[in-house]
Amino acid sequence: MEDTLKKTKKKPGRKSTLTDEERKQKKAEYMREYMRNKYKNDAKFREQHRNRCKVGAKEYHEKLVQQSLMLQKIQSQLREL
Repeated sequence: MEDTLKKTKKKPGRKSTLTDEERKQKKAEYMREYMRNKYKNDAKFREQHRNRCKVGAKEYHEKLVQQSLMLQKIQSQLREL
């Protein structure tokens, strides 16, 4: 019976000294470093990222063109009044 394991008391949890803002900054810094290394070392990820950026830029440009056309129509209608 002496060989049985004894339950140990739980040690009190270490209180975090970081505020929420500091924790967010630390996490953001970690993620920037992680993504930087992944982009640098992983060719497949790098290619996917480039393709995604091309598609996103094209869609963004098309959206800007549509908005400018709408703005021109509205301006012309206001001039007529």
